[in-house]
Amino acid sequence: MNFIRIVVHALLILLVSFLHGAVMANETSPIPRYELAVSFNIARNLLYGTAHITIPPEEGLTVFLDGIDTTAIQVEIQVEKRAATPGSISVKELSQITIPPDKDQQELYISYEKEVVQEGENSIVAEGISLLHDWYPFPSRDVLFSLSAEVPQGFTAFAESDRLPNAADQTARFAFSNPLRSLHFIAAPFIIDSLAVREGLQVYTYFLPQDRELAPEYLEAARQYINRYEELVGPYPYNHFAIVENMHPTGYGMPTFTLLGKSVIRLPFIKYTSLGHEILHSWFGNSIEIDTGTGNWGEGLTTYLADWLYREKKTEGAISRKENFLKYNSYVKEESAIPLRAFTSASHNQPMAESVRASGYIRGAMVFHELRKYLGDEDFFLGIKLFYSRYKGKPAGWSDIQAVFETVSGFTLESFFEQRLNRAYIPDLEVENISVDATAEGTALSFSLLQKTEAPFEFSIAIDVITSAGRQTFTRRISLATEEIRLRLSSSPFEVIIDPRYDLLRRLDESERVAILSNFLGPRKAIVVVSGDENMRFSAFIDFFAEQNWEVRHADKLSSAELSDSNLILPGKENPIALSLFGPLNHAPTGLTLENRIHPLNKSKSILLLSSGNAEQLQKALAKLPHYGKYSYLQFRNGLITDKRFSPGTMGLQVPIAAQPVAVPADRTLSLEEVIKAMQNSRVIYIGETHTAMADHQLQHLIIEGLYRNNPDIAIGLEMFPQSSQKALDQYVSTDSTMSEQDFLKRSGYFRVWKFDYRYYKPIIDFAKKQAIPLLGLNIDTSIVSSIFKEGSVQSLSEEEKALLPEERDLSLPGYYQRLQSIHGLHMTGGHGQGGLSGFIQAQAVWDEGMAENIAVYLRNNPEKQLIVLAGTQHARKDNGIPPRVKRRLDSIEQSVLVTESSASIDTPLVADFYFFMPEISLPPAGKIGISLEEKEQNGDTFLEITALDSKSKAQDSGLLKGDRLIAVNSYPVETMEDVRIAMLGLKPGDSTAISIRRVEQSEQDIHEFEVELYRPDMK
Repeated sequence: MNFIRIVVHALLILLVSFLHGAVMANETSPIPRYELAVSFNIARNLLYGTAHITIPPEEGLTVFLDGIDTTAIQVEIQVEKRAATPGSISVKELSQITIPPDKDQQELYISYEKEVVQEGENSIVAEGISLLHDWYPFPSRDVLFSLSAEVPQGFTAFAESDRLPNAADQTARFAFSNPLRSLHFIAAPFIIDSLAVREGLQVYTYFLPQDRELAPEYLEAARQYINRYEELVGPYPYNHFAIVENMHPTGYGMPTFTLLGKSVIRLPFIKYTSLGHEILHSWFGNSIEIDTGTGNWGEGLTTYLADWLYREKKTEGAISRKENFLKYNSYVKEESAIPLRAFTSASHNQPMAESVRASGYIRGAMVFHELRKYLGDEDFFLGIKLFYSRYKGKPAGWSDIQAVFETVSGFTLESFFEQRLNRAYIPDLEVENISVDATAEGTALSFSLLQKTEAPFEFSIAIDVITSAGRQTFTRRISLATEEIRLRLSSSPFEVIIDPRYDLLRRLDESERVAILSNFLGPRKAIVVVSGDENMRFSAFIDFFAEQNWEVRHADKLSSAELSDSNLILPGKENPIALSLFGPLNHAPTGLTLENRIHPLNKSKSILLLSSGNAEQLQKALAKLPHYGKYSYLQFRNGLITDKRFSPGTMGLQVPIAAQPVAVPADRTLSLEEVIKAMQNSRVIYIGETHTAMADHQLQHLIIEGLYRNNPDIAIGLEMFPQSSQKALDQYVSTDSTMSEQDFLKRSGYFRVWKFDYRYYKPIIDFAKKQAIPLLGLNIDTSIVSSIFKEGSVQSLSEEEKALLPEERDLSLPGYYQRLQSIHGLHMTGGHGQGGLSGFIQAQAVWDEGMAENIAVYLRNNPEKQLIVLAGTQHARKDNGIPPRVKRRLDSIEQSVLVTESSASIDTPLVADFYFFMPEISLPPAGKIGISLEEKEQNGDTFLEITALDSKSKAQDSGLLKGDRLIAVNSYPVETMEDVRIAMLGLKPGDSTAISIRRVEQSEQDIHEFEVELYRPDMK
């Protein structure tokens, strides 16, 4: 900072100090005096009042009479200290009275009464008096109030005042030197406690007897808040501060006090959240009045300095801001967004209240946070002090705030405020064109930062880069729709993170989303999916959401599009949709549990899971849910919160550049026997495979042999065989089996359901047959899986097919969606897919859960067995494949996962426990006849017709012709391609093979025999 800037700052600090100590000059316009006297008839719920308003010379005043029953109005004009009475005014159906200006002082007298049993937040009942609105003739401008109230026996009263009345007096008198329009009155059998903040300033609690035990903590919290705010902003503007308990569920900050409802005051978090917020309103909103004609800045500034800085002090600033971004993105949709300047009221009773309030509180707070980041802490906090000292006791608007910070910083802030106050939308960022260059000066990372909004914003943005040497942090000023960023790095980058600490209010990327309860408290529509058994227990909840015109649908009637494209509410632990998406819910059997999760089929949607012991538990907690909108998991018991959880998830817009390499120490490699010994206590051993990698199958064979040597009581589970093949598998490996290999392949349907070369698995199955090791078909029939993929749900299946599916299916395991999304993209790119992503994920989950269910059932029925599972590497993954699904069913089970180095990836620790380095092995080439075949039908019979002959083969020389019908290969009858594959198994190039055919143009009864030498198509 240069010398001139230091001098300017010093002068500003002196100015702030002077203004804090100065007595504010009176307003140029004289202020009316308003003397109000009231008394009460509690038995009849009546208020009797008299208002005496003194209107200065040359001043006029309008008084509104809404909500009261006026009984008399009298106007007097003081002329040279002599009263002139122009007469009484008729009060019949009068809603307001306007007194025009006069050269002399005028006196207005109004007598009225009001009956209040329960009128919003007003009440006059035996338990207490609460008068917050429409309880006295309301002036059109600020006045200087004094109040005299005849208080019922045993009651203590409170209202805005410079000095507190004697609690023992039957008539409570209040007078306030700060001009107001709104006066508030509370009376009840309060017990008063107090605590000194500093010399000349006390804080008080006015609590009902049953809540007096809460007073010490509230007093101490208030003392700490006031001390903090005096240091941060300036001297507390009033002579005392009180925390007053109210019968109604309020949470307001008025001059000299905050009014907290009895249901609110008992919430354990209020002392650490709402209390500090309402106290700070003493400075902003009460002392400095908000000029709402240019927008309400008060809630944003108070939220930032009270709530957000409190969390920042606890090192939770970034998490706090993300919580609020999630809330903003839940409540404020593109169609409901408003410019911040349009926010004028924090009322809960306005249209789209939560969306409007999210704009005022969250977007407003972020204006000040972004301003702080733009200017720096020193200028920002000096600006806060100067703003208060300059405008205390006066109204201020956004333009005044801008002017103060321009004075402090020396910057022109017109575009900064214009963009944040006048635009309905917020920044929406994307990273493109990432490149890494090695230069003589070091490594350079370049990328384009795009703003996807109608017009770009100007802001400072933090950028973190994760490199091989650690984390590097940068800050850049952004102003263009496409900003080219180039960063000099000390080492090679792995990942770039935009706005990692949420210093810019923006639309969140899908990867940053976290499911929170606010997703369902905002304008987002959802479908409530019910099942017959749960309707009565959750009727109150269903009615609550039905009032918002949300659809209620029975689980059987939910379409595949609704399943994948909707936000869903799923009541009941046994809800069939919940079970099919998340498996069994780990919710407490009693009380009420709510859990919001990201939709496992659509990451832009959310699902709210709800379980309750009974309808009463739900009813007790329902009204409290809006207080807990930021949480993902809530548990109540008898209406009291017992558990609440929130995890911020991914922090910042994270863009991967390169995977970080991992290594294994060479001195820690294990022999095959050491690995086998390490797995001896595992009930299940998964050996992952790439289906066409012979090295993987060789490893499977070696592991099975080694395990069998240690423990012959093993079984082998096979992904490549469905449950419907089980009978053939049992018969083939039985000790007295006479089934041939060809019969086994035919009866098991191997080539119909799997189609990979059987020679990959032949040594393993031969070993199992020799040793009579049980083989277990694990898979679901492929026709079922294919149908789910194509149709996008299980609804198209027959009841018999549905009965074969595991009821509990968890699609939400970490990384599952991302992995399958990538695989589905490859399927679609390669032209192999006939279904959408939702159907693909559901089909894969049926596949994984079906195999897990079959494994669990087998192990329960065979407790002595050790099971070796042969499945694709992705199915065998520890993190989201079959193993965690088996673990869910058999909690105490030990499992091990093995893969080869060719199957290993950068996330190998998540995938497997061991990975093996295997020499490359190729499957020997199979012999081919050299003909093309087509399956055809005639008169109900299936046959194979030769449609072409390869000129490189010996088939044409042998005498085979196009149009011949293939009857047998080496005397094995063939009618389908499956039969041909069985007949050709094990034949090599150069083998002589007997081919039997019929010729159509000749007698179909004649069979022709030919000898064909098999060839290898890839050999010249």
